[in-house]
Amino acid sequence: MAEEQNAYKGTLNNCKTSVIPNARDAIYHGAGNPADSLLSDLSSGGWACDSATEFSNTVRGKTGTILGAFDDAVSVVNAAWSKEPDEVPENDWRGNAWPKQWSMRNM
Repeated sequence: MAEEQNAYKGTLNNCKTSVIPNARDAIYHGAGNPADSLLSDLSSGGWACDSATEFSNTVRGKTGTILGAFDDAVSVVNAAWSKEPDEVPENDWRGNAWPKQWSMRNM
């Protein structure tokens, strides 16, 4: 039986090596919490009101988990990638049909 390259596995590889890391880099440049630059401006008088401290603490708590979510996403995609064969049977949805199905899902 003829086989095709597993295009789905290639998409997963691109996701774990490029898409997720690039998305992480797009929201985060540096060390600490991704919202530190905003929160620094707020605490330096950028927003003077009774709720500023509470708001800043809430934002810091919520954004503190963002970076871990990117790491988790890479782990999940890597686990899926490692289960996929390099080649699939001819006409398998993960083979030559994959790019067409992918583009249709994103229309």
